[in-house]
Amino acid sequence: MHLIKISSIFFFILFLGSASFANDCKLTEFKQFAENLDKTKIESVEQLADKYRELTSNQSQNCASQLFGEFRSYYFQFMEGHEISLAKSLCEYPIPDNLIDDINAKLYMAGWEIIESEGSYSIGENSNWLLENFSSSLPKDWQKFLQQRKNEIENKFSEDARLLITWDELRNRIIYWENFSNEFPSFNEKNTVEYYLSIYLRTYLTGIDNSRIYDWATSKVEPEVIESYKNYLKLNQQSKYYKIIENQYKILQTHDFTGSEKVTEELDALHKLNNIESMLAVQPPIY
Repeated sequence: MHLIKISSIFFFILFLGSASFANDCKLTEFKQFAENLDKTKIESVEQLADKYRELTSNQSQNCASQLFGEFRSYYFQFMEGHEISLAKSLCEYPIPDNLIDDINAKLYMAGWEIIESEGSYSIGENSNWLLENFSSSLPKDWQKFLQQRKNEIENKFSEDARLLITWDELRNRIIYWENFSNEFPSFNEKNTVEYYLSIYLRTYLTGIDNSRIYDWATSKVEPEVIESYKNYLKLNQQSKYYKIIENQYKILQTHDFTGSEKVTEELDALHKLNNIESMLAVQPPIY
């Protein structure tokens, strides 16, 4: 009976503590303010940024982390809303350079820019805006996250289902996000980290439509892929994906690094065993 009472008191105190944190951090106020903004207007981003600065003044980094997570969520909602508002202009192809410059001049105010890919236009992130405007108020995990995303946006991942980075740069991205996940297991945007880690690992193992691990003409594994796998086995032995890469390398080596139906069957079985879905016939992210 006493244990039940003690447990009840503990959880009641925990609840009050959580409620008190939310109240002190003014998360509800921030969300209500955001919901009342016009999600199609660029000006709304700066208004929300000002609200973030107001509410994080003299607050802890834990509070700033929570509020920035909310800000970033609305930031992408506003990006999508503004893209819809520009649908008529973005549907033209090609858009004249002078019009792109005019649109970008306004988009830069919110850290956005026009992205051209596969004969169409969309609005995407400018690599540096979030880092420049918010990094100083944020804890180490957010700072490292934003810096890495800045690097990845500047060095785009794919275009027309073709890799724009080398296979070894892809290996480095896998290791970076794995290490980040280990260093910051309670990171506010853990799902985002897991998303990129999954995309990179799946691509590393299966390739994407126009950057496969095999040469189209010879069915031989690309030399760059073999070299990167060797680097993984030599340099990344602490990685939790080490055994998967090692087993994939052994399968390919056993078959003289030449693709065939049997190799495909063996690799598919390996990937299925480790819950790795193929990136073939999948539209990869631009960055």
